[in-house]
Amino acid sequence: MTSATTDISIIGKLFARTAIGKEMHLPQWNQMINDVLSLANSANALMCVYARNGAGKTTFLQMLQENTRSSMDTVLIVPASPTTGSGWLLEALLPWLSSSAREPGSAQKQLAALSESSRPILLCIDSGEAILDGHLAGDVAAMLNLADSCALKLSILICSTEAKAAVLSSDGGTASRMIYKKELPHFSQDQIYEFIANKLNQMGYTVDGFTASSRSELAKAAQGSPTMALKIFSAHLGHTLPAIEKSATAESFSVSNGSPNKKSSSIKKESKSDSAKTSRIEDLLAPSKT
Repeated sequence: MTSATTDISIIGKLFARTAIGKEMHLPQWNQMINDVLSLANSANALMCVYARNGAGKTTFLQMLQENTRSSMDTVLIVPASPTTGSGWLLEALLPWLSSSAREPGSAQKQLAALSESSRPILLCIDSGEAILDGHLAGDVAAMLNLADSCALKLSILICSTEAKAAVLSSDGGTASRMIYKKELPHFSQDQIYEFIANKLNQMGYTVDGFTASSRSELAKAAQGSPTMALKIFSAHLGHTLPAIEKSATAESFSVSNGSPNKKSSSIKKESKSDSAKTSRIEDLLAPSKT
C-alpha cells in the first residue's frame, strides 16, 4: 500500500517525463550510438541494448533518433501490449510505409520499392521486455528475412531488460542475426545528482540545501538509475512508493533548508511514530531566488 505524508502533486511533478529536447544527453552513450549507426549503415543487423527499467532506455532512443535524421530513416515502435499473435511488427510498420497499406502483401511491395533508395531504415523497439518471447523473436526474425528478400537495408534495435536480451541471443531464429548486444552505460553519480537538480529547478526550487554528503548518498543508493533516484528522494519526502529496493532506502541523506538561521534537517524513512507528521519539499530545500 502506498502512503503519503507529503503533497502528492510534488511527487507527480518529480515523476513527470522531461519535455522532449530537454532530456539529459549522457556522453558515455555516444560510442554506443556510433556503433548502432555504423552497423545499421552496413548490414541488416539485429542489435540489442539492455538496461534495468528506469535506467534511461527511452531517453537513449530519443538521443539516437536525433543522430540518425541525416543518414537514415528511424521508426520508433513502442508496444502497447504483449500482443496476441504473430505479425505485430509488420502491422506496427504499416502506417509508416503508407497510409493506404492495410495488407501484408502491399507492405511487401512498399518495402521492395524502398529498396531502390540508398537510405537505410532502423526499426527501434522500445520496452522489448513487454512482448512475449515467441512473438518478439519470431516477428523480428521474419522482418529481417523479409528485408533480405526485398533487398532492403533494414536493421532492428531492441531496447529491453537483460533477461529479454538473453532470450533473443539464445533463440534459434534471432541468435544468428544478432551482431550487437551491450548494456546501456549507467548514469554516473554526478549525473544522478544533476538529474535530480534539474527536476527540482523545473519545479521552482534551488538545490542549495543539498550537502556534499547527501548528494553522494543519494547518488550511490540510486545505483545509476534516474528512476530509482526519484523513488528514493520521494521516500525521504515521506511518500512511500511500491517496489523500492530495501538496500536503496536503507540509507538516509541530509538536506539543509538553506537558511543560515536554522539547523539542517535529516530526511529519514517514515516510521510509525511519525506517520502523522507531514513533510513538504519547502521544508527541505531553499526556494528559488527572485
